[in-house]
Amino acid sequence: MEMTKNKIELISLKSDNLKSEHFANDILDGLSKKQKTIPSIYFYDKKGSEIFENICYLDEYYQTRAEAQILEKFSEKIATNSSKDTDIIELGSGSSVKTRILLDAYILKNGYVNYFPIDISGKFLLESSQLLSESLPGLNINPIAARYNAGLEYIFSKNDKSPKLVLWLGSSIGNLNKDESTSFLRNINSIFKENDRILIGMDLKKDRQTLENAYNDSLNITAEFNLNLLSRINSELSGQFDLSNFKHRAVYNEEKGKIEMHLVSLTKQDVFIGALNKSFHFEKDEYIHTENSYKYNFEDILNLAKDSGFKLTNHWLDDKNLFSLNEFIKK
Repeated sequence: MEMTKNKIELISLKSDNLKSEHFANDILDGLSKKQKTIPSIYFYDKKGSEIFENICYLDEYYQTRAEAQILEKFSEKIATNSSKDTDIIELGSGSSVKTRILLDAYILKNGYVNYFPIDISGKFLLESSQLLSESLPGLNINPIAARYNAGLEYIFSKNDKSPKLVLWLGSSIGNLNKDESTSFLRNINSIFKENDRILIGMDLKKDRQTLENAYNDSLNITAEFNLNLLSRINSELSGQFDLSNFKHRAVYNEEKGKIEMHLVSLTKQDVFIGALNKSFHFEKDEYIHTENSYKYNFEDILNLAKDSGFKLTNHWLDDKNLFSLNEFIKK
C-alpha cells in the first residue's frame, strides 16, 4: 500500500460501549456490586489520557523507560525483518511517544509507513495524531477512536493484503487476567493472515517495592489518575463524589502476580449520582476496585502465546530485565 498525502480525519466507531448511556450503566452495575468496581477503560477520557502521559515520565514508573530502551535497540531489526508495505496498527496508542521510535525505523527503511492508532479518547487521539504527522514526514496516519476489537475489525475488514504489525505496548495487556488476555489474543489470531505479527509489551514479575513504588509515586500523579474516575462521574453523570473523602491505594498481590488498584473511602458516607437517580453507600475503608496490572515471567509468556494460537518468535528485555517486548506470530 503506497503512501498518499492525506488530511488527518478521525474515524470514530460508535458501535462499541463508549456512549454515555453505557458509561452510566457500567457505573450503576459496578457500584451496586458487593465488591464495588469501575471498569478501567473509563480512565481514558481526555483528562485521564493526559494524566497518564505524565505518569509515563515519573521516576518511579520504570515501564516507559525500559520499553523505550528495548525499542531503541531493536526497532531497526524489526523494520528490516518486515515487508516494505507492512501496516502498523497500535492498540491504546496514547501520544505514540515510544511508537515514534519504531515509526522512525520504518520510514528510514522504506520512506513511508502507514499507521493506524486505535484509542478510546477521540479528542486526545486526534491531537496526538496531528502533532505526530507534523513531525514525521513519510507518516500516513489514520486514527481510529474505538475499543480495540472494533478498531481491528474495521481495519481487517478492508480486504487489504498488506502485512500487519499490531503493537500493544505499555503493559496494557496486564489489565486483563489470564482468561481475558488469552481470549482477546485468540480473537486477534482468528483475523490474522500468515505473515501478520503482534508486538506485546509485558511488565515482568519483580520485587514488591519496585512494583508498588511504580503505582504509588511520590508526586501522587497516579492518585490523581485514579481519582479522575470519580471526577468523570461527577461531570458526566451529575455525581456528588467529594474526592477528598477517597484515597488512592495500589498493592501487589504476589500470589496472583498483579498490582491491584483501589479507591478507598475515608469515611462512612452516601454518594448520590444524579444521572442514575441513586445513592451509593460506603463504609469507612470500603474500596472501589479500579484496575489490575498483571505481571509475567518467561514461562507465563510462552504459555500465553501457545494458549492463544501464536508462536513466540522474539523476547527482548531492557538492560535491567525489568520489562519485556514479545513478538508473536500466527502458527
